[in-house]
Amino acid sequence: MTDHRATLREGALYFDVVVDGIDDEGRGRAVIDGWDFAIRGALPGDVAHVRVERSFPARSLSQARCLELAVESDVRRQRACPHRAPCAGCPLEGVDDEFVLDLKRARVLQALRDVGVNAHVAEVERSRAPRQIAASRQNFQHQAMS
Repeated sequence: MTDHRATLREGALYFDVVVDGIDDEGRGRAVIDGWDFAIRGALPGDVAHVRVERSFPARSLSQARCLELAVESDVRRQRACPHRAPCAGCPLEGVDDEFVLDLKRARVLQALRDVGVNAHVAEVERSRAPRQIAASRQNFQHQAMS
């Protein structure tokens, strides 16, 4: 069990948390004593040391940033992007492809249910094109910097 004792340093709240969900923006989610945390850079299964950056008391919600991982989730993969994680531009970079496809399919199903549509959504097939595009972009950036 993770110790949720928090420390206050330089006006910011720090603590360790077990991440057990993910939101539509790719932020890890955790609930502690009824308070919801959206954690940038964390994934389900991570045990993360986080810093609270912003809180919304009326919604019992805080936005936090993952500073380091005590335990990494099994859905993490090596990042192809050279930029440091977490990245708001591609929060699911470095995440297992099957996990991402399941997440996106679940989001489509939920969106349909939200408007009263009960429909079958086929399994999503992975395309290799995005990885090829990313590799081309990295090669271009590397050549431009040389």
